[in-house]
Formats: sequence, structure tokens, C-alpha cells
Amino acid sequence: MQPMTIAIHPPTQQKLLSFDEFLIRYGDDNRYELIDGEVFNLEPTGQHEEVAAFITTKACLEIDRAGLFTLVCPSTGTVSPF
Repeated sequence: MQPMTIAIHPPTQQKLLSFDEFLIRYGDDNRYELIDGEVFNLEPTGQHEEVAAFITTKACLEIDRAGLFTLVCPSTGTVSPF
């Protein structure tokens, strides 16, 4: 039996972006942030998203129970009168 070999590829290094390049590419999309030339996706994932969904659901149930005419934005958790 031959020993198993694993090919390891070094991470691809991306070109650092200037602020102007970042604005051209991402504009007003607030899901991304530029830190020292690197772009970071700030989209919540995993447990954070589950907790946010739980809190939003509970808020919606309480708003409905109280008979209030209020909207809750699921992506931001913003509560506003309707």
C-alpha cells in the first residue's frame, strides 16, 4: 500500500485594495469592511444568526400579543411603527 499524500496549496494572497478601489467595488454595501487594505465580509453567520432570529421571533410575538402595529426588520432587528 502506498502512503497517502496530501497536496497543500498556500492561501491565495489577494491584492490589497486602496480606499478608492474599495468604494468602486463595494460602494455602499455595508456587509463589507476595509481594514488595512483587506476586505472582510461582516455578514453574521452561525450562532450569531440563530440568536438574532430567536430574538426577532420573540419580539414579533410580543408585538403581536400587545396588538401593536409595528414592523420588525429581520436582517437588522430594527423595530419601527407601522
